[in-house]
Amino acid sequence: MKKSIVMLAALSAGCAAYAATPSVSNVTLAQDPATRLVTVTYDLADADAIITLDVLTNGTASVGDANLTVLSGDVNRLVSQGSGKKIVWRPDAALASYAANATAVISAWTESNPPNYMAVNLSITNDLRYYTSAEALPYGGLSNDCYRKDILLMRRIPAKGVTWWMGQRTNEKGGSEYKARETRHQVTLTNDYWIGVFEFTYGQWRRMTSYPDGYFTNMWYRETRPVEKVSYKMLRGTSTYENWPTSSEVTNTCIIGRLRTHSGIATLDLPTDAQWEYACRAGTAEGLYSGFDISNTGNDPQASLLARHYQNGGQGASGLESMCDPSHGTAKVGSYLPNAWGLYDMLGNVYEWCLDRCASDAAIGAEAVTEPLGATTGTYRIKRGGSWRGDCHFTRAAYRGANKATDVEHSIGFRLAARIPNAEEE
Repeated sequence: MKKSIVMLAALSAGCAAYAATPSVSNVTLAQDPATRLVTVTYDLADADAIITLDVLTNGTASVGDANLTVLSGDVNRLVSQGSGKKIVWRPDAALASYAANATAVISAWTESNPPNYMAVNLSITNDLRYYTSAEALPYGGLSNDCYRKDILLMRRIPAKGVTWWMGQRTNEKGGSEYKARETRHQVTLTNDYWIGVFEFTYGQWRRMTSYPDGYFTNMWYRETRPVEKVSYKMLRGTSTYENWPTSSEVTNTCIIGRLRTHSGIATLDLPTDAQWEYACRAGTAEGLYSGFDISNTGNDPQASLLARHYQNGGQGASGLESMCDPSHGTAKVGSYLPNAWGLYDMLGNVYEWCLDRCASDAAIGAEAVTEPLGATTGTYRIKRGGSWRGDCHFTRAAYRGANKATDVEHSIGFRLAARIPNAEEE
Protein backbone atom coordinates (compact mmCIF):
# COMPACT_ATOMS: atom_id res chain seq x y z
CA MET A 1 0.00 0.00 0.00
CA LYS A 2 1.44 3.32 -1.03
CA LYS A 3 0.31 6.88 -0.51
CA SER A 4 -0.16 8.98 -3.63
CA ILE A 5 0.58 12.43 -4.87
CA VAL A 6 -2.43 14.76 -4.80
CA MET A 7 -2.87 17.44 -7.45
CA LEU A 8 -5.42 20.26 -7.40
CA ALA A 9 -5.53 20.63 -11.14
CA ALA A 10 -7.90 23.51 -11.53
CA LEU A 11 -6.70 26.24 -9.20
CA SER A 12 -6.19 29.74 -10.49
CA ALA A 13 -5.60 33.11 -8.90
CA GLY A 14 -8.71 34.35 -7.17
CA CYS A 15 -10.64 31.10 -7.64
CA ALA A 16 -11.19 30.59 -3.94
CA ALA A 17 -13.01 33.90 -3.75
CA TYR A 18 -15.80 32.50 -5.89
CA ALA A 19 -16.04 28.79 -5.07
CA ALA A 20 -14.59 26.37 -2.57
CA THR A 21 -11.43 24.57 -3.61
CA PRO A 22 -11.64 20.77 -3.55
CA SER A 23 -9.11 18.97 -1.36
CA VAL A 24 -7.99 15.36 -1.65
CA SER A 25 -6.40 13.36 1.16
CA ASN A 26 -5.71 9.86 2.48
CA VAL A 27 -4.87 8.40 -0.92
CA THR A 28 -3.81 4.76 -1.04
CA LEU A 29 -2.91 2.32 -3.79
CA ALA A 30 -2.99 -1.47 -3.47
CA GLN A 31 -2.88 -4.38 -5.90
CA ASP A 32 -4.59 -7.75 -5.61
CA PRO A 33 -1.87 -10.30 -6.49
CA ALA A 34 -4.42 -12.82 -7.72
CA THR A 35 -6.43 -10.61 -10.09
CA ARG A 36 -3.79 -7.89 -10.73
CA LEU A 37 -6.53 -5.32 -10.16
CA VAL A 38 -5.27 -2.08 -8.62
CA THR A 39 -7.48 -0.23 -6.15
CA VAL A 40 -6.95 3.45 -5.36
CA THR A 41 -8.87 5.06 -2.50
CA TYR A 42 -9.08 8.72 -1.48
CA ASP A 43 -11.14 11.26 0.44
CA LEU A 44 -12.60 14.36 -1.21
CA ALA A 45 -13.54 17.43 0.85
CA ASP A 46 -14.56 21.11 0.56
CA ALA A 47 -16.11 20.86 -2.95
CA ASP A 48 -17.25 18.38 -5.54
CA ALA A 49 -14.60 17.83 -8.24
CA ILE A 50 -13.88 16.11 -11.51
CA ILE A 51 -11.35 13.40 -10.69
CA THR A 52 -8.69 11.97 -12.99
CA LEU A 53 -5.96 9.44 -12.26
CA ASP A 54 -2.35 9.06 -13.31
CA VAL A 55 0.01 6.32 -12.15
CA LEU A 56 3.76 6.76 -11.77
CA THR A 57 6.36 4.03 -11.80
CA ASN A 58 9.67 4.66 -10.02
CA GLY A 59 8.02 7.73 -8.55
CA THR A 60 8.46 9.85 -11.69
CA ALA A 61 7.55 8.06 -14.93
CA SER A 62 3.86 8.06 -15.91
CA VAL A 63 2.46 4.85 -17.32
CA GLY A 64 0.75 7.08 -19.90
CA ASP A 65 -2.88 7.88 -20.56
CA ALA A 66 -3.16 5.06 -23.11
CA ASN A 67 -2.53 2.56 -20.29
CA LEU A 68 -5.20 4.04 -18.03
CA THR A 69 -8.29 3.49 -20.14
CA VAL A 70 -9.76 0.59 -18.14
CA LEU A 71 -10.91 2.43 -15.02
CA SER A 72 -14.08 2.26 -12.97
CA GLY A 73 -15.47 3.88 -9.85
CA ASP A 74 -15.01 7.45 -8.67
CA VAL A 75 -12.93 8.68 -11.58
CA ASN A 76 -13.33 10.51 -14.91
CA ARG A 77 -16.53 12.15 -13.68
CA LEU A 78 -17.80 14.76 -11.25
CA VAL A 79 -17.42 13.18 -7.82
CA SER A 80 -19.30 14.38 -4.75
CA GLN A 81 -17.52 15.10 -1.48
CA GLY A 82 -16.98 12.22 0.91
CA SER A 83 -14.56 9.68 2.29
CA GLY A 84 -13.64 6.26 0.99
CA LYS A 85 -13.81 7.12 -2.70
CA LYS A 86 -12.61 4.23 -4.83
CA ILE A 87 -11.04 3.72 -8.25
CA VAL A 88 -10.31 0.30 -9.77
CA TRP A 89 -7.71 0.00 -12.52
CA ARG A 90 -7.10 -3.09 -14.61
CA PRO A 91 -3.52 -2.69 -15.86
CA ASP A 92 -2.28 -4.30 -19.02
CA ALA A 93 -0.35 -7.51 -18.38
CA ALA A 94 2.90 -5.80 -19.34
CA LEU A 95 2.39 -3.26 -16.54
CA ALA A 96 1.07 -5.63 -13.90
CA SER A 97 4.46 -6.30 -12.33
CA TYR A 98 5.06 -2.56 -11.83
CA ALA A 99 1.68 -1.74 -10.31
CA ALA A 100 2.40 -2.94 -6.77
CA ASN A 101 5.16 -0.35 -6.36
CA ALA A 102 3.48 2.42 -8.31
CA THR A 103 2.31 5.82 -7.08
CA ALA A 104 -1.19 7.10 -7.77
CA VAL A 105 -1.64 10.73 -8.79
CA ILE A 106 -5.13 12.07 -8.12
CA SER A 107 -6.07 15.33 -9.89
CA ALA A 108 -9.12 17.30 -8.75
CA TRP A 109 -10.57 19.66 -11.37
CA THR A 110 -13.27 22.29 -10.94
CA GLU A 111 -16.10 22.62 -13.44
CA SER A 112 -14.71 26.00 -14.53
CA ASN A 113 -11.37 24.42 -15.44
CA PRO A 114 -12.06 20.83 -16.53
CA PRO A 115 -9.83 18.32 -18.35
CA ASN A 116 -9.48 18.54 -22.13
CA TYR A 117 -12.20 16.10 -23.21
CA MET A 118 -15.80 15.55 -22.19
CA ALA A 119 -17.79 12.51 -23.36
CA VAL A 120 -21.60 12.72 -23.26
CA ASN A 121 -23.28 9.31 -23.21
CA LEU A 122 -26.27 9.56 -25.54
CA SER A 123 -27.92 6.44 -24.10
CA ILE A 124 -27.80 7.35 -20.38
CA THR A 125 -29.03 10.68 -19.00
CA ASN A 126 -26.64 12.99 -17.17
CA ASP A 127 -23.69 10.68 -17.81
CA LEU A 128 -20.70 12.95 -18.47
CA ARG A 129 -17.14 11.61 -18.43
CA TYR A 130 -13.92 13.62 -18.54
CA TYR A 131 -10.47 12.72 -19.87
CA THR A 132 -7.14 14.50 -19.95
CA SER A 133 -6.29 13.50 -23.53
CA ALA A 134 -7.59 11.59 -26.53
CA GLU A 135 -5.23 8.76 -25.54
CA ALA A 136 -7.13 8.38 -22.25
CA LEU A 137 -10.43 7.60 -23.99
CA PRO A 138 -11.76 4.10 -23.26
CA TYR A 139 -13.04 1.50 -25.75
CA GLY A 140 -10.01 1.84 -27.99
CA GLY A 141 -10.13 5.60 -28.39
CA LEU A 142 -11.21 7.58 -31.43
CA SER A 143 -10.91 4.60 -33.76
CA ASN A 144 -14.04 3.18 -32.10
CA ASP A 145 -17.17 4.36 -33.87
CA CYS A 146 -18.99 4.67 -30.55
CA TYR A 147 -17.61 8.23 -30.52
CA ARG A 148 -19.38 8.83 -33.83
CA LYS A 149 -22.71 7.19 -32.91
CA ASP A 150 -23.29 6.62 -29.19
CA ILE A 151 -21.18 9.29 -27.49
CA LEU A 152 -20.90 13.02 -28.13
CA LEU A 153 -17.20 13.76 -27.64
CA MET A 154 -16.26 17.39 -27.01
CA ARG A 155 -12.91 19.16 -26.78
CA ARG A 156 -12.18 22.02 -24.42
CA ILE A 157 -11.02 25.09 -26.34
CA PRO A 158 -8.65 27.43 -24.39
CA ALA A 159 -10.16 30.76 -25.35
CA LYS A 160 -10.69 32.82 -22.18
CA GLY A 161 -9.06 36.22 -22.49
CA VAL A 162 -7.38 35.40 -25.80
CA THR A 163 -7.26 38.14 -28.45
CA TRP A 164 -6.77 36.84 -31.98
CA TRP A 165 -7.25 37.82 -35.62
CA MET A 166 -10.46 36.69 -37.30
CA GLY A 167 -10.90 36.85 -41.07
CA GLN A 168 -8.68 36.55 -44.13
CA ARG A 169 -5.14 37.85 -44.41
CA THR A 170 -4.08 40.23 -47.17
CA ASN A 171 -4.05 38.54 -50.60
CA GLU A 172 -5.24 35.21 -49.23
CA LYS A 173 -5.69 32.79 -52.13
CA GLY A 174 -9.36 32.04 -52.76
CA GLY A 175 -10.58 34.99 -50.73
CA SER A 176 -10.64 37.86 -53.21
CA GLU A 177 -14.39 37.53 -53.87
CA TYR A 178 -15.25 37.46 -50.17
CA LYS A 179 -13.28 40.32 -48.63
CA ALA A 180 -16.37 42.11 -47.25
CA ARG A 181 -17.54 39.01 -45.40
CA GLU A 182 -14.03 38.03 -44.26
CA THR A 183 -12.74 41.44 -43.09
CA ARG A 184 -9.80 40.91 -40.75
CA HIS A 185 -10.39 42.17 -37.22
CA GLN A 186 -9.41 41.40 -33.63
CA VAL A 187 -11.66 39.30 -31.42
CA THR A 188 -11.42 38.59 -27.69
CA LEU A 189 -13.37 35.69 -26.20
CA THR A 190 -14.37 35.69 -22.53
CA ASN A 191 -14.80 31.96 -21.79
CA ASP A 192 -13.32 28.63 -22.62
CA TYR A 193 -15.86 26.39 -24.31
CA TRP A 194 -16.50 22.84 -25.43
CA ILE A 195 -16.88 22.01 -29.11
CA GLY A 196 -17.60 18.72 -30.83
CA VAL A 197 -14.61 16.70 -31.97
CA PHE A 198 -16.75 15.57 -34.90
CA GLU A 199 -19.69 16.97 -36.82
CA PHE A 200 -22.98 15.66 -35.42
CA THR A 201 -23.89 12.40 -37.16
CA TYR A 202 -26.97 10.47 -38.20
CA GLY A 203 -26.17 7.91 -35.52
CA GLN A 204 -26.04 10.51 -32.78
CA TRP A 205 -29.28 12.10 -33.98
CA ARG A 206 -30.99 8.70 -33.92
CA ARG A 207 -29.97 8.17 -30.29
CA MET A 208 -32.01 11.27 -29.41
CA THR A 209 -34.98 10.79 -31.74
CA SER A 210 -35.85 9.18 -35.09
CA TYR A 211 -33.71 9.66 -38.18
CA PRO A 212 -34.02 13.06 -39.85
CA ASP A 213 -35.12 13.21 -43.47
CA GLY A 214 -31.55 13.45 -44.71
CA TYR A 215 -30.09 13.20 -48.18
CA PHE A 216 -27.79 10.19 -47.81
CA THR A 217 -29.92 7.08 -47.41
CA ASN A 218 -27.45 4.18 -47.66
CA MET A 219 -28.05 2.46 -44.31
CA TRP A 220 -24.71 0.62 -44.39
CA TYR A 221 -22.82 3.87 -43.95
CA ARG A 222 -25.32 6.45 -42.74
CA GLU A 223 -24.69 6.31 -38.98
CA THR A 224 -21.15 7.71 -39.12
CA ARG A 225 -21.81 10.39 -41.72
CA PRO A 226 -22.63 13.97 -40.73
CA VAL A 227 -26.32 14.73 -40.56
CA GLU A 228 -27.55 17.23 -43.17
CA LYS A 229 -30.82 18.70 -44.47
CA VAL A 230 -31.39 20.20 -41.02
CA SER A 231 -32.36 23.86 -40.86
CA TYR A 232 -31.31 26.28 -38.15
CA LYS A 233 -34.98 26.50 -37.23
CA MET A 234 -35.22 22.73 -36.88
CA LEU A 235 -32.14 22.60 -34.62
CA ARG A 236 -33.20 25.37 -32.23
CA GLY A 237 -37.00 25.07 -32.21
CA THR A 238 -39.88 26.48 -34.24
CA SER A 239 -40.98 28.93 -31.57
CA THR A 240 -37.55 29.91 -30.22
CA TYR A 241 -35.06 29.91 -33.11
CA GLU A 242 -35.56 33.64 -33.68
CA ASN A 243 -34.53 34.51 -30.09
CA TRP A 244 -30.75 34.57 -30.50
CA PRO A 245 -28.85 36.69 -29.45
CA THR A 246 -31.43 38.16 -27.06
CA SER A 247 -31.95 34.74 -25.47
CA SER A 248 -30.36 31.30 -25.72
CA GLU A 249 -33.71 29.59 -25.03
CA VAL A 250 -34.67 26.61 -27.21
CA THR A 251 -37.72 24.34 -27.15
CA ASN A 252 -37.51 21.04 -25.28
CA THR A 253 -38.49 19.06 -28.37
CA CYS A 254 -35.87 20.34 -30.84
CA ILE A 255 -32.62 18.38 -31.06
CA ILE A 256 -30.61 20.92 -29.04
CA GLY A 257 -33.34 21.06 -26.40
CA ARG A 258 -33.41 17.28 -26.19
CA LEU A 259 -29.64 17.19 -25.79
CA ARG A 260 -29.69 19.84 -23.05
CA THR A 261 -32.29 17.87 -21.10
CA HIS A 262 -30.49 14.56 -21.66
CA SER A 263 -27.00 15.79 -20.74
CA GLY A 264 -27.81 18.44 -18.14
CA ILE A 265 -25.57 20.91 -20.04
CA ALA A 266 -27.61 24.12 -20.05
CA THR A 267 -25.24 26.00 -22.40
CA LEU A 268 -25.22 23.34 -25.14
CA ASP A 269 -25.91 25.01 -28.50
CA LEU A 270 -24.42 25.82 -31.87
CA PRO A 271 -21.11 27.72 -31.70
CA THR A 272 -21.04 31.42 -32.38
CA ASP A 273 -19.33 32.52 -35.58
CA ALA A 274 -16.24 33.62 -33.61
CA GLN A 275 -16.12 30.45 -31.52
CA TRP A 276 -16.25 28.39 -34.69
CA GLU A 277 -13.38 30.20 -36.42
CA TYR A 278 -11.19 30.28 -33.32
CA ALA A 279 -11.66 26.53 -32.83
CA CYS A 280 -11.06 25.85 -36.52
CA ARG A 281 -7.82 27.80 -36.68
CA ALA A 282 -6.35 26.26 -33.51
CA GLY A 283 -3.72 28.99 -33.38
CA THR A 284 -3.04 29.27 -37.13
CA ALA A 285 -3.49 32.33 -39.35
CA GLU A 286 -3.38 30.73 -42.81
CA GLY A 287 -6.30 29.66 -44.98
CA LEU A 288 -6.01 26.05 -43.82
CA TYR A 289 -5.54 24.91 -40.22
CA SER A 290 -2.54 22.87 -41.31
CA GLY A 291 -0.62 26.14 -41.67
CA PHE A 292 -0.85 26.35 -45.47
CA ASP A 293 -2.84 28.53 -47.85
CA ILE A 294 -4.62 26.90 -50.75
CA SER A 295 -2.78 27.17 -54.05
CA ASN A 296 -5.66 25.96 -56.23
CA THR A 297 -9.22 27.21 -55.72
CA GLY A 298 -10.68 24.09 -57.35
CA ASN A 299 -8.80 20.95 -56.29
CA ASP A 300 -6.07 21.88 -53.83
CA PRO A 301 -3.66 19.16 -52.60
CA GLN A 302 -3.27 20.64 -49.10
CA ALA A 303 -7.01 21.10 -48.63
CA SER A 304 -7.54 17.52 -49.79
CA LEU A 305 -5.62 16.26 -46.74
CA LEU A 306 -8.05 18.00 -44.40
CA ALA A 307 -11.43 18.17 -46.09
CA ARG A 308 -13.97 16.32 -48.21
CA HIS A 309 -14.80 18.70 -51.05
CA TYR A 310 -16.32 18.39 -54.50
CA GLN A 311 -13.04 17.59 -56.26
CA ASN A 312 -11.74 14.81 -53.96
CA GLY A 313 -14.79 12.59 -53.68
CA GLY A 314 -17.69 14.92 -53.09
CA GLN A 315 -19.06 14.58 -56.59
CA GLY A 316 -21.34 11.57 -56.88
CA ALA A 317 -21.25 8.63 -59.23
CA SER A 318 -23.74 8.46 -62.15
CA GLY A 319 -26.28 10.66 -60.38
CA LEU A 320 -26.67 8.22 -57.47
CA GLU A 321 -25.17 10.47 -54.78
CA SER A 322 -27.86 9.78 -52.19
CA MET A 323 -27.13 6.03 -52.18
CA CYS A 324 -23.34 6.27 -52.51
CA ASP A 325 -20.84 4.97 -49.99
CA PRO A 326 -18.55 7.48 -48.20
CA SER A 327 -16.02 7.45 -51.06
CA HIS A 328 -18.44 9.95 -52.64
CA GLY A 329 -20.70 12.57 -51.14
CA THR A 330 -20.04 13.11 -47.44
CA ALA A 331 -17.25 11.16 -45.77
CA LYS A 332 -17.41 9.29 -42.50
CA VAL A 333 -16.61 11.92 -39.86
CA GLY A 334 -12.98 11.86 -38.81
CA SER A 335 -11.68 10.56 -42.16
CA TYR A 336 -9.27 13.46 -42.74
CA LEU A 337 -6.47 15.03 -40.71
CA PRO A 338 -7.51 16.95 -37.57
CA ASN A 339 -6.32 20.37 -36.51
CA ALA A 340 -3.89 21.01 -33.63
CA TRP A 341 -6.73 20.71 -31.09
CA GLY A 342 -7.86 17.34 -32.42
CA LEU A 343 -10.98 18.60 -34.21
CA TYR A 344 -11.98 16.83 -37.41
CA ASP A 345 -13.76 18.09 -40.54
CA MET A 346 -13.79 21.74 -39.50
CA LEU A 347 -13.27 22.25 -43.21
CA GLY A 348 -15.31 20.37 -45.81
CA ASN A 349 -17.79 17.51 -45.51
CA VAL A 350 -20.79 19.70 -44.56
CA TYR A 351 -21.19 23.37 -43.83
CA GLU A 352 -21.85 23.97 -40.14
CA TRP A 353 -24.55 26.30 -38.81
CA CYS A 354 -23.45 29.02 -36.38
CA LEU A 355 -25.70 30.97 -34.02
CA ASP A 356 -25.11 34.42 -35.50
CA ARG A 357 -27.63 36.38 -37.50
CA CYS A 358 -26.32 38.32 -40.49
CA ALA A 359 -27.29 40.15 -43.64
CA SER A 360 -27.57 38.09 -46.82
CA ASP A 361 -24.05 39.13 -47.87
CA ALA A 362 -22.62 38.17 -44.41
CA ALA A 363 -20.53 41.37 -44.39
CA ILE A 364 -18.53 42.05 -41.22
CA GLY A 365 -16.77 45.12 -39.85
CA ALA A 366 -13.09 45.76 -39.07
CA GLU A 367 -13.50 47.02 -35.50
CA ALA A 368 -12.15 45.00 -32.57
CA VAL A 369 -14.87 43.15 -30.66
CA THR A 370 -15.25 41.14 -27.45
CA GLU A 371 -17.40 37.99 -27.39
CA PRO A 372 -19.40 38.88 -30.53
CA LEU A 373 -22.85 37.30 -30.77
CA GLY A 374 -23.88 38.50 -34.22
CA ALA A 375 -26.48 40.99 -35.42
CA THR A 376 -29.77 41.45 -33.59
CA THR A 377 -31.83 41.42 -36.79
CA GLY A 378 -31.74 39.51 -40.05
CA THR A 379 -33.26 36.35 -41.54
CA TYR A 380 -29.93 34.81 -42.48
CA ARG A 381 -27.60 32.75 -40.29
CA ILE A 382 -23.88 32.11 -40.71
CA LYS A 383 -22.62 28.79 -42.07
CA ARG A 384 -18.97 27.78 -41.97
CA GLY A 385 -16.34 25.40 -43.31
CA GLY A 386 -17.26 24.51 -46.88
CA SER A 387 -18.78 21.21 -47.95
CA TRP A 388 -18.69 18.16 -50.19
CA ARG A 389 -20.62 20.21 -52.79
CA GLY A 390 -18.07 23.01 -53.10
CA ASP A 391 -14.55 23.66 -54.33
CA CYS A 392 -11.55 24.50 -52.18
CA HIS A 393 -11.97 28.28 -52.05
CA PHE A 394 -14.87 27.54 -49.66
CA THR A 395 -12.79 25.22 -47.47
CA ARG A 396 -10.85 28.00 -45.77
CA ALA A 397 -10.97 28.98 -42.11
CA ALA A 398 -11.99 32.55 -43.00
CA TYR A 399 -14.85 31.73 -45.36
CA ARG A 400 -18.25 32.87 -44.09
CA GLY A 401 -21.42 31.88 -45.93
CA ALA A 402 -25.05 32.52 -45.07
CA ASN A 403 -28.44 30.85 -45.49
CA LYS A 404 -31.94 31.61 -44.31
CA ALA A 405 -32.71 30.00 -40.96
CA THR A 406 -35.47 27.95 -42.61
CA ASP A 407 -33.28 26.59 -45.40
CA VAL A 408 -32.86 22.81 -45.63
CA GLU A 409 -29.78 21.94 -47.68
CA HIS A 410 -28.01 18.64 -48.26
CA SER A 411 -24.70 20.43 -47.78
CA ILE A 412 -25.40 21.95 -44.32
CA GLY A 413 -25.08 20.16 -40.98
CA PHE A 414 -23.81 21.24 -37.59
CA ARG A 415 -21.39 20.79 -34.72
CA LEU A 416 -22.27 21.42 -31.07
CA ALA A 417 -20.59 23.73 -28.57
CA ALA A 418 -21.09 24.66 -24.91
CA ARG A 419 -19.73 27.61 -22.97
CA ILE A 420 -17.69 26.67 -19.88
CA PRO A 421 -18.57 28.93 -16.91
CA ASN A 422 -15.77 31.02 -15.42
CA ALA A 423 -14.89 30.49 -11.76
CA GLU A 424 -16.94 33.48 -10.64
CA GLU A 425 -20.03 31.92 -12.27
CA GLU A 426 -19.83 28.64 -10.31
